[in-house]
Order: sequence, then structure tokens, then C-alpha cells
Amino acid sequence: MNNNQYIQGLSLSDALLKYVDRALIDEYQDMNYDSSLMNKGPATEGGWINFFNHSLNELQKLQNINSKNKIKLEKIRNNFIQKIINSEIIAYGYQSPRNINDNPIEIPKDFFLSKTINWDNSSIIHQSIEFVGVRILKNKTENSKIELKTEKEIKNKNFEDYDPDFLIDEKEAALFLGFKIKTLQGWRHKGGGPEYHKIGNKAVRYKINDLKLFLENKKKRNTSE
Repeated sequence: MNNNQYIQGLSLSDALLKYVDRALIDEYQDMNYDSSLMNKGPATEGGWINFFNHSLNELQKLQNINSKNKIKLEKIRNNFIQKIINSEIIAYGYQSPRNINDNPIEIPKDFFLSKTINWDNSSIIHQSIEFVGVRILKNKTENSKIELKTEKEIKNKNFEDYDPDFLIDEKEAALFLGFKIKTLQGWRHKGGGPEYHKIGNKAVRYKINDLKLFLENKKKRNTSE
């Protein structure tokens, strides 16, 4: 991802309006409410009492609508996150702290599952790793619901360039360790393998530093050990 492509993306708040299902946006906008009060009327005791009662009723209506709007806004954000998970749209940003020569990189989907998102500032943080300047672009790959990395792409990765706390998926972890995916799955079921993180119901991720510690602990100096 180069900077010219990156700047064509949308901030998180703008992307919500662009990519979320239109029906959810329309439903949220229908809840807008004009909270302006009626004119006060005659300056009599009865007039002021009526005005006061009316104001309380209007305030209650506004509070009810604001409460419903929070629920609808949560639905909108969940719909947006699901589109990230399905690879319909892709998030890019700069890992913080940002160096002047850094290029924007794709943000792992795990970050959005954690929901530690600052929608107004277009930033996101997960496992003490922060991405700033988050921009969203539509995935132009046709028929791509799940993003799949080829084995060649993973093998060519230089994991030393990654933060030790960076999370990778089980396919990358298997290649990092030199084992089959089924071996990692067996360890997760029976124990004896590296530590891992389970995010949501299905997403399994491994921290690079945990994989390094696992290999370090398996070192042997002779056959008697």
C-alpha cells in the first residue's frame, strides 16, 4: 500500500456512512428529533406551569430517542466491523509511533473484533499496539469473502520486522514454527504448545514473542536432555 492509494480511503466516521448497509443508516436518521420547545405563551402562573410540564415531556422524549439511537449506532458499527471481517472493505493505517518514512499497512482484523476503536479520531488499539490515521478502502478482489494468504507470501515474511507483541494467525504461526497447522490444533486441544489468544468464538492468534519463547524452551544441547 503506497501513500497515493492510502489517501483515497475514507476515515472511519466517513466510511460508516459509505459502506454500512443503507437501511441501517436510514433507520438511524429517521430517529432524528427536533428538540426545540414551544413558545412560552402568556406570562401567567398557569402559562408557566404548562410550559414547564411541556418541557419535561419534551426532555423525556429526547432522552428516549437518544437511548434508541445509541442502540442503532451500535448496530451500524457492528455491521461495519462485519464487513471488515468478511474482507468487503480493508483498513489501513500507520503503526504508532509513526516514523516519517513509514508506509501505511493493512490492519489485522483482530483489532476490530476487540472494538477498541476511536471512531472520531480514526484510530484503533489492541494488545498495546496502536494504529493511527486509519483509512478504509473497498476490497476490489471479486468474490473475496475471506482473505487468504498464500504459503509463498507467508514464507517470504520477515517476522523479525514485526513487533514481538504482534498477533499472527495459525497458518503463519505454523510456518514460523515449522509445524503443520494440525499440530498446533492438537496442542490447543491437548496442551503442550505455545500460548495463544482466542478472540471471539473462532479467531485464534499467536503472539510472535510467545512463539519465540516456545522454541527457546525446546532447545536441547544433547540427547540426554
